[in-house]
Amino acid sequence: MANVDIKPVFWLTVVVLFAAVSGAEDPAPVDVGALARAITDAADVSAAGRAYVAARQQAADQPAVYEAYVNRLLALGQPRLAYLPALELLKLKKEHPIALGVVGYTHAAKSNLPEAYDAFVRAAAGAPSNEGILYDVAMIIAWQEAERAQVSLEARRMVSKNLRDWRRREDFQKGKAAADSAIKARTDRVTVARENLKLLAKDEQDLKNDDEILKKYHKARGDAQTYHDRMRGAEMRIKGMQAGLERAGASRQSMLTGIEQSKRDVIEYKRKYILALREIRSLASSVKRHEKKIADAQRRVKSAEKKLASVESTSPSFKWLPPAVDGKVVPEGSVRIMRRPPRPPTTKPAAGGGGGSGAGPSTGGGKTAPPAGPSAADRKPKMAGMMLRNGRRDVAIRMYKEIIEKYPDTPAAAAADKALSKLFAGS
Repeated sequence: MANVDIKPVFWLTVVVLFAAVSGAEDPAPVDVGALARAITDAADVSAAGRAYVAARQQAADQPAVYEAYVNRLLALGQPRLAYLPALELLKLKKEHPIALGVVGYTHAAKSNLPEAYDAFVRAAAGAPSNEGILYDVAMIIAWQEAERAQVSLEARRMVSKNLRDWRRREDFQKGKAAADSAIKARTDRVTVARENLKLLAKDEQDLKNDDEILKKYHKARGDAQTYHDRMRGAEMRIKGMQAGLERAGASRQSMLTGIEQSKRDVIEYKRKYILALREIRSLASSVKRHEKKIADAQRRVKSAEKKLASVESTSPSFKWLPPAVDGKVVPEGSVRIMRRPPRPPTTKPAAGGGGGSGAGPSTGGGKTAPPAGPSAADRKPKMAGMMLRNGRRDVAIRMYKEIIEKYPDTPAAAAADKALSKLFAGS
């Protein structure tokens, strides 16, 4: 076979590829600044959402996109809607102070004190001149001290390092003063609620101790039963003696005497029985009124107990002060923080009860409780989707936003965010 020189073919291929590459148009660079400005200039939440979706399609790895969206939502007074994009921003910038502030606010609204404390402290350390974050970190520190809640050692060290500088700031002082005032007011309300509960409990006990009417009533009922039984016994004796008169001999006269005495007994027992019934009827209304007073007193005590528990579990009003965007600040308002109620103790299955060694929760007798149904957060996206399929787009959008606000850390919130993104992208 003749030798073929492949060098010309090789160089020809190289020249062709080089020409193809050099002749292709370079992709247009993404103007991240323009995308961020489009989000910032959005007139409302829906417009901001559409601009955000469009920006993510072109520059999903650019922090400026998420930063602009978070700031715009804060300016529009929607810090809870800013929670998910704030988490995305923290993936790109771990210590971004505004994103940390949004995360802290959301955890505080859900009574997750350790997580809120950690986020706010990190936010304040990264933005010591931001008035809203300084105000909020003062509130969260005062809340933690009042509740004596356990927080991370790292967060405590960060507070110790920066607290002296923070205290010099006017906004921190305002937040601390507001928190102290709210905590004192709560303490005063707790004191009043406890005194009210004590007085109501005493009234209830006094009513229970004032049982003279009940004693008379129960005595009359007992007497009526006794005289009724004696009357029936005397009647039975009369019947028995009358049946034996024919067989009686010398004892006939004594039996007739016994019959007459038993008849007199029946008359007397009947008279006393009727008197006891009259006493019962005369006392019945008084007893009902007395029992109603006791029941009312018990209801008032239970209501006072609930009131005390509510007051004790209420923490100071936590206010979000978002940073100004375009010189406009529209705060969402106050969020009333409730302490998370203690979890009920887990009941272990009784040894050898119910058979089987399943891992389900016990419901007594070793039986396994049925699995829980879908939660409200899981059902709401389906309801929103149903509204969307029925042509009620505005209602569906409102429901998706409500899911993100109320259940920010759930799969339902992620699904709602994805659905909103598709809606905004398609509009």
